[in-house]
Formats: sequence, structure tokens, C-alpha cells
Amino acid sequence: MSAVGGATVTPSADAAPFFANYQLLVQGRYDFHTWTWAVSHCIPAAPDCRHISAIPMPVAKAFEYVGDARVVDDRYTLSVDVPDGLRCGNVYYGLVIPTRDVYSWG
Repeated sequence: MSAVGGATVTPSADAAPFFANYQLLVQGRYDFHTWTWAVSHCIPAAPDCRHISAIPMPVAKAFEYVGDARVVDDRYTLSVDVPDGLRCGNVYYGLVIPTRDVYSWG
């Protein structure tokens, strides 16, 4: 994934490996967190799989997660269970509800 002239360009699922670190920005998110995604190969290696390690920035009150993104309909799809995915009321001290977040790109 790269930014070109203000647009985000993502490789198709059958493109060459894109192992690197990326900044994940979630539009409309209820707080200020972003994540760094460290993308590497899956173990065992497979052409339709990328391993994602998500590191929250800043670390405070955000969930670090890992998972394998698989190709589905020519797009990578990553599902992750987030124990504090939805925060109600106060962002830091309110009720938290687990969510399953699904990311898809390609």
C-alpha cells in the first residue's frame, strides 16, 4: 500500500509480496489511536496468506493483535477479535464490549 498524489494505492491480492510496515488509519474512529501493521509471511508460507502484527500507537488503552490475512475473492481479508472493540461513554473509563473487526483490501 502506498500513497500517490493523495490517493491510496493497494496491490491486488495476486501482486508481489508487500512485506513491510504500514500505518493503519481507521476513518471515523471514536478515539485517536492508529496502528502500525507489520506484514510478513505466514508460517507455513502460502502464496495467499500474509501475517499481520498490529501495534497500537500510542499503546495506552488500545489492543495489540495478530492474525493471518487470507485471499478471499481476490482480496485479502483479516478478522480479529478485539476484547475492547467498542467503548461506550468515556473513551478510557466507560463500558467496553468485544467486537470482531474485519479488514479487507486488495
